[in-house]
Order: sequence, then C-alpha cells, then structure tokens
Amino acid sequence: MSTSFSGLGGVLFDLGNTLIPFTPRDSMEFVLKWYFSTPGIQDAVPFPDFLETFREVNREERSRMRSRRWEATVKTRSGMIEASLTAKSFQVKGISKPLEATHTHAFTSCLRVDNDTRHVLSTLSSMEGISGGPMKLGLVSNASDGEAIRQFLDRSDIKKYFGSITISGEIGVAKPWPDIFILALDGLGLSPDKALFVGDRYDADITGPRSIGMRTVYIRQYHTEGEPPEGVEIDVPTIEHILELLPLIESGRN
Repeated sequence: MSTSFSGLGGVLFDLGNTLIPFTPRDSMEFVLKWYFSTPGIQDAVPFPDFLETFREVNREERSRMRSRRWEATVKTRSGMIEASLTAKSFQVKGISKPLEATHTHAFTSCLRVDNDTRHVLSTLSSMEGISGGPMKLGLVSNASDGEAIRQFLDRSDIKKYFGSITISGEIGVAKPWPDIFILALDGLGLSPDKALFVGDRYDADITGPRSIGMRTVYIRQYHTEGEPPEGVEIDVPTIEHILELLPLIESGRN
C-alpha cells in the first residue's frame, strides 16, 4: 500500500515494540526483577501469585485507556497490586511503597535499543522537513513510569533526537485519545496533516492519530500480544522492520 508523505514535517513514534523491543519475554523479565528486588514480598507472596496479580492489574490498566483521564502511574500500579493481593488474603499491608521504590530500576534494566533504531533516528533527524530545517521527531508512549522512560532515553543516548516526549503516566491521558497526540504535536510545532505516526498497536497507534488527520505506519517487527487485531483490515502502510521506514518515507516524499 502506498501513501504520500509529501509535505511531511515530522515523525512521531511509539516506544515499546516500535523503536525498542518489549515483548512478552521482556515483560516477564521485568516482573521477575521487580519481584526479586522488592523487600518483603518474597516471604509474603509466591511468585506465580504475584505474576497472576500483575497480569490482572496490567489488563485493568489497558481497559482504562479508553477513559479520558487515565490514572496509570507507578504509584497507582503498586497500590492496585497491594489491594489485589490483600483481597486474595496475602499479608502485604504497606507493600505498595517498596514496590513503587523498585519499579523504575527493574523496568529500565529490561529496555534496550539496537543500532538499526539508532540509524533510523539519526537519518530522519538529518532529513529536510517542510520548514527547510531538519525533520522533527517525537515520542508518544503509554508507559506508566515516565521516570524510567526518561532515564532509559538518557542512558541510551537517543533522547537528543526527540523534540517532544509525551508519556501517559505523566499527563494522565493515553493513546488512542486525540489529546495525547495533539499535545505531542504542539511540542513540535506541527499540525496533524504534516506529521506521521509509527506504532505497533492498531487501535492506539493507528486509529488514534488518524482520528486527528495524521498519516500512519503500522510496524510488525516484534511480537505484540493481540496484534494485528482479529477481524480488522489493515488499511495503512505496514513494515516488518524499522529500517523499512526510511525507503518508505523517501519514496512517498518523491
């Protein structure tokens, strides 16, 4: 499927399973590190029960994305886990505080960026945008831990590429709500019709930005649970690897 990318002033990206892998295996690594680095929880809750509770909370967080005000921060996540474990008769009163304290380190230790992504970001940032200056790049993530994301971007030396970084856990709004995309575009000084969004979740990363007039690309490089959604016709350009974005944009611009 071909799409014109003429008049393109910027590219905005999702993070997990778009620019970096965060597959079910990565998620399991995070939960393991979170569990074993949190004082007191191993004596109170067997790991299988903690994992089951985490998955329940994660599903609840995702179901709340449709709410205009999305409350999903490290504090609320930790509190939900304590409440759920307590309801299951585990003696974990006060465990939300230690969980909150260890979340960021456990999460960031599971994030990584490869050289292909670095190449794409570097190449795009050197392209000419509609203003005659460099192409503008932005990041829009539904992560609950904004501190972890920003630490990772700093540590991996890719923060320098983004003129706008918008994280749901910090602003209380999640994709696919239009508000989060509008805020990100405002940070870049772009109108929706001058921007492209690249992401791995059809509802959040394709339906959301399209609703305000952005062009979109659907990426299928990593395994994302529930993607592509059953019964949905994928009617936007699709790429199997982040490197495919560069020739797609170049051909569309020409």
